[in-house]
Amino acid sequence: MAQAFIAKPVFMVVDELSLGLAPTVVKRLAEALKIAAQNGIGVLLIEQFAN
Repeated sequence: MAQAFIAKPVFMVVDELSLGLAPTVVKRLAEALKIAAQNGIGVLLIEQFAN
């Protein structure tokens, strides 16, 4: 995701954000995506186990 943010995207497709990551890491990454969306970046999050 860091490389994607450096590229200053207009839209991001994120597939399986939580796969293999600790819950605390997933929470931080989800917050980063939320901030990106609030700043005008389109975000499509694909997650099999969303709760």
